Amino acid sequence: MNYAAGEDALVFRTERGVKLAHGPGSTVCLEIDDYDPHTATGWSVMVLGLLEDISEGGDPRSQALRKLPVRPLAPGIRGSWLALRVDELSGRYFRGGWVGPRPTPS
Repeated sequence: MNYAAGEDALVFRTERGVKLAHGPGSTVCLEIDDYDPHTATGWSVMVLGLLEDISEGGDPRSQALRKLPVRPLAPGIRGSWLALRVDELSGRYFRGGWVGPRPTPS
């Protein structure tokens, strides 16, 4: 998922469907992770908050969020803008390796 951050929100674009029909007005959670196997480091961030449809909002905040550089890679028209207001934020950075036996190379 392609997203951008600004104005105390994470913003992404979507097409018509379930997210757009049922998401706005709901409290949702988004988790973003990454792991680098070469350095055995990773991170995980979770955002919890209210999901808003800002597609047609004329207020300054909605207008500013729609100017953020969100360019979906998935095919299709992604004309609707959703903003996840950051009400709670948690995360962690970790360094380590395998917990348990390593896989046997083939």
